[in-house]
Amino acid sequence: MNLAKQAREFEVREATPRRIGPGFQLDPDYESHPAYGGLFPKPTVALRVKALARLLPWMLFLGIKRALFGDRLSRLPGHDCAVREGIKKRAGRVVRYLPFLAREIAIQIGRSLAGASGVEESALLDGLERDGIAINHVPFPDFQALKAATAGPVAELLRHRGSVRGTGGATGLAENQKWLDRAAYAQLYDLAGSILARQGVMAAAGRYLGREVRVTRLLVQVNDPGDRFFHGAFRDAGLPDPASLWMHLDTTYGVVKCMIYLSDVSVLGGPFSYVLGSHRLRRSAWDGLIRRAMDRSRLAWFDPAARRLFMALPRALRRKSQFGSDWMDSTEGSKRLLEVEYQWISEDGNLALFDNLGAHRGGMVREGRREVLFAVLG
Repeated sequence: MNLAKQAREFEVREATPRRIGPGFQLDPDYESHPAYGGLFPKPTVALRVKALARLLPWMLFLGIKRALFGDRLSRLPGHDCAVREGIKKRAGRVVRYLPFLAREIAIQIGRSLAGASGVEESALLDGLERDGIAINHVPFPDFQALKAATAGPVAELLRHRGSVRGTGGATGLAENQKWLDRAAYAQLYDLAGSILARQGVMAAAGRYLGREVRVTRLLVQVNDPGDRFFHGAFRDAGLPDPASLWMHLDTTYGVVKCMIYLSDVSVLGGPFSYVLGSHRLRRSAWDGLIRRAMDRSRLAWFDPAARRLFMALPRALRRKSQFGSDWMDSTEGSKRLLEVEYQWISEDGNLALFDNLGAHRGGMVREGRREVLFAVLG
C-alpha cells in the first residue's frame, strides 16, 4: 500500500490527522528527566563555562560552513567520515582542498540562481511536501543494476563489521556505513543519478528545494540484530530504552535524501520510520545550528559526563538532534510522536524520498539483515 493511500485511510478511521502538529516541541523537559536534571546537582560556574567553551566554537565553525553551502557540496575526495574529526583537522582539510571547495561552491551558487526547472506536480512531490516522505518503486531491471553495482561496497562493509566483532569489538554507527567516493565509484554515481532521474526523484527533489539537484554523496549501510550502540543510554540511571528510541533529525541542511532498500525489509527488519509532518515544525536556523553543534561537540552523547555538561548549559541551548531517546514513555509528547510515526516496509515500495530535517529513525533490526543505499541530493 502506498503512503498516500495509507495516510488517507488512517484519517478516515481517526478524527485527528495522522501528522504531527506545527506547534509540537521536539525536546522533553530535561529539568525533570530522571537521567538529567533529576540526577545531577546544580552545576557550578566552572562547569557552565566548560560546557559553553565546548559548544560555542562548534557553533561558529558550523555557522560558517552553512553559509558556504557546506552540506550541499560533494564529499571531499578520499574523505571517509569527517564526523569523528575535531575542529583543527576540519580547518586543515578546508585549506588543503580550497580549489575543490571553491569549484563546488560556484556550482551551488549557479544552481541556486538558476532555480528549479519547471516540472509538473507528481505523487513524489506531493508526498514530500505534505508528509516529509514519499514512497516509490524502482523497476526490477534498475534495481538489479543497483544491487550489482553496490555488491562490492556492501561486501567490504560486511568484512569490516566481521573483523570488528571478531576481535570482541562492538559495531557502532561508523561500522554500519561506507561512504562512496565519487572518483572511485563514478559509474555507480552515474547509474544512481540516471535511475533517480527516470523515476522523477531528481525533479521532485529539485522542485522541493527550489533548484536543480544532483547526487552529491552516496553511501551503503548494513544493520543486523548485533548492532546495539543505540541501546542502554541510561543504564546508570536505571532507565529502560524508551519507545521513541533513536528518533532524530539529521544535521545536514539544504538537501533531501533518497533511500533504496537493497534487501527485503519487514516490520522486524529495522524499517525506516518517519514522523509524518515533522518536516513542517517551526525550527529556526538558530535552532538547527544549536542541535548540530551539540552533536559535533559530543554534548549530545548519553554518558553521564556528557549529560552533566549538557545540563550545565543555559536552558535555551539544551537542544539535540538525537532527541528521541530522551523522551519518557509516560509523556504526551512521546505518545504523539509514536501515533504519527510511519514505518516504511518493502511492501510499500523500495525507494523513499524524504526531508532529512524531519524526525526519523531506522536500522533497529530484530530479524535478518538490512542493506540500503543512501543518496544525498543537493
